[in-house]
Amino acid sequence: MAFTIPNIDELVEVLIALLKALFPDQDVSRTSFPALFAKVLAAGAHGNHQHIDGVRLDLSPATATGAALAAWGFVAGVPRKTATVARKATALRVTNNDVVDRPVTLGDELVHSSGLRFAINRTQTVTAQSTADVDVISIDTGAACRLAANEILTFVAPPTGLEEAAELQLTISEGGDDQESEEEWSDRIVTRFRTPPLGGAQPDYVAWSRALEGVTTAYCYPNRQGLGTVDVAALHAGSGADRLLNPSERATLLAALQLKRPTGVQALRVLEVLAQPTSLEVTVQDNGAPAYAWDWVDQTPLAVLAWTPATRTLQFAADRPDTMAAAGRIVIADVAGLGDGRQYVIESLSGTDAVVLEQQPTDYTGADLNPVATDVVYSGGHLVDPVRNALLAHLDSLGTANPSALYGSWEGDLRLSAIARVATGVAGVRDASTVEPVANVAADDPAFPFDTTVYLITPKRVLAHREW
Repeated sequence: MAFTIPNIDELVEVLIALLKALFPDQDVSRTSFPALFAKVLAAGAHGNHQHIDGVRLDLSPATATGAALAAWGFVAGVPRKTATVARKATALRVTNNDVVDRPVTLGDELVHSSGLRFAINRTQTVTAQSTADVDVISIDTGAACRLAANEILTFVAPPTGLEEAAELQLTISEGGDDQESEEEWSDRIVTRFRTPPLGGAQPDYVAWSRALEGVTTAYCYPNRQGLGTVDVAALHAGSGADRLLNPSERATLLAALQLKRPTGVQALRVLEVLAQPTSLEVTVQDNGAPAYAWDWVDQTPLAVLAWTPATRTLQFAADRPDTMAAAGRIVIADVAGLGDGRQYVIESLSGTDAVVLEQQPTDYTGADLNPVATDVVYSGGHLVDPVRNALLAHLDSLGTANPSALYGSWEGDLRLSAIARVATGVAGVRDASTVEPVANVAADDPAFPFDTTVYLITPKRVLAHREW
């Protein structure tokens, strides 16, 4: 039955009361020996209660931790997934200053300023007096190896003729999973007990897929290509397009599933998951508390006139409002809809109608994006990041396309009701309205002969600004 562990003070009170009942004439004042000894006994009893409660938690894989969870994993046959290396093709730009062609060789080691180690992942020739973008893979493991574009890697032993330093042109976004968390591991163990192997039922394919290193979520489509067929889609952890498996990973997963599938399955495929970038724009009403104030008054939003990349100067089509100041933030709604939607900090003011930003604006892929005339600028504020982060997290919680309840209960569509629920669930938000999309967005599920692919809704421009 349920038992609430009393704290030490409560135990002391119980012991003192018992002493008074058994020895009415005994001195039990605060500094007396019986009272002090009662505290010692209470501390021991409290520690014993905690130990017993820890044992109780370890009796179930749903609440076990540490060595007890490892024991449950062994019993269930569900080993913990280890951290993985990170990699990216054509991501690292190396420079050849020599007058002859020079190679970079598979295994050439590089190091980052953080101490993380990387290596060239494919032998490639770098033309004389030129650069080449080469494949790179981490030697170390984990999410820390997902370095961003523009980071510098240094050759440990520079190949002849090549510059020692090489710059990442792309974010190292593939692989780089941390060791599986105890929460994720526990979920897989509990799932194994809740839905034990059934000889190739739908949950089996999900469990088999999730057991593969790097695969966090998986979705099974029974009979999608006809009776007796199985399609599987799987994803990494992460955000946006970084969740997608590459061809090599899909091939590895298919090979693993082929070893387990029942002989009666007519066809088994691991589907290619394609990104379906989708923009969100919400307007937010704050609750009036000073902690959620906006940086400047944008009741009449500013329109962009020009952008100068060299100086990061953003000029408006009208004078700035008096409330706009250095260290304030802006949000850019670009007419092309390719921006990332995050807010940018004003480094300084320029003239009467311009500001200098601390950073170059970027698009949703991380590439530079130059604001253009008629782009709209809104005020930043304390609610922009929390609302935007909550919306991004919701997008990253979606599964692949799920057009039929016959496939399962996972959500693959972006629904207006969910957007409103997520935005208004952020502390400080009184109300929110969805500007984009104007209707629910369904992830695409192509019909034959294009049914070897399935789509995943991913973040494009995710924009939050004030509603007047």
